[in-house]
Amino acid sequence: MKDKMFETREKKMRQGLLGTGYAKYTRLENEIESPTQSNFIEEQQKAQQLIVDSQEEQIERVGATVGTLKSMSSQIRNELEEQSVMLDELGYEMEVTESKMDATVSKIAKALHMTSEDSGQLLECFC
Repeated sequence: MKDKMFETREKKMRQGLLGTGYAKYTRLENEIESPTQSNFIEEQQKAQQLIVDSQEEQIERVGATVGTLKSMSSQIRNELEEQSVMLDELGYEMEVTESKMDATVSKIAKALHMTSEDSGQLLECFC
């Protein structure tokens, strides 16, 4: 009988220390539901929303910059293509002029050989 009373008494003491299963978390629930906690949570949500808005604005600016760079690169590509055509034409004209110059120099050399006596006088005219 003594043992039974001791067990009951001990059980009550433990129950008082441990509390019921639901009573354990009442303090935590009270803290979560307190006005200071909800204000803190609201402030954090507002701060996070400001960060998200700022990041979205930055992304829009980056997008606009990428669009500008795309346009500029397209213009540069067009300019390079035009200059490439112009350089090809210039190269062709230089080849034609070079071949004409070679033909002219060869004709002059031939004329100089034909008139070997007057070659000295002819050279003096060119110098």
